[in-house]
Amino acid sequence: MAVLNRECVELAIKAALALSSRVSPTSSFDRKHYFYPDLPAGFQITQHRDPIARGGYLDIGPFDGLSYKKRVYIEQIQLEQDSGKTVNSISGHSMVDFNRAGVGVLEIVTAPDLRSADEAVAFMKKMQRLLWYTGVSSPEMGEGAWRCDVNVSVRKLGSTEFGNRTEMKHISKFSTVKEFEVARQIGLLERGVEVQAETRGVDEKSLETFFLRGKEDSPDYR
Repeated sequence: MAVLNRECVELAIKAALALSSRVSPTSSFDRKHYFYPDLPAGFQITQHRDPIARGGYLDIGPFDGLSYKKRVYIEQIQLEQDSGKTVNSISGHSMVDFNRAGVGVLEIVTAPDLRSADEAVAFMKKMQRLLWYTGVSSPEMGEGAWRCDVNVSVRKLGSTEFGNRTEMKHISKFSTVKEFEVARQIGLLERGVEVQAETRGVDEKSLETFFLRGKEDSPDYR
């Protein structure tokens, strides 16, 4: 039986206050059911319906490497269990490291406000500093203590509708957040091929993305 970690709750509230988010007086946990090798239980305990906090924002601008100011809004802040880590070896085999599986994770979900890789990197670096200075998280990306999932979609100039998005999982280097996935999607659309909604991994040596799993079936929350 999973037991709520008090320190995780306190750190989540600290992060919410630092981001001007609204801390929920009550929150609940859900079981997200899906199969993947790095999820040994077959489900993940997460917060889907009633997260610990909603709203908030983080401002980025010239001090963060941009030539302009921008406000990035936060949709929600949630606690969940971490999964394992899939490692792709040179031989072509995949191995799974379960050392972090089940550990508490604080996830901050932004609104779709970022319009380029430069904005994404500026936001990530400022968020990293904020969580470090407030004592919420270690800044060590190489150790997996701090990482991000990046959702990418493209749309035609002037269109108000977002295109199908792909999710790049567990990015651990700022240099990986580049425009290569954008270029891949543009190439597909120019050839008349629909972009599939899917989860993709990132080869940080070749800077290419590769298919991990589809998103045809919505996760089963219970």
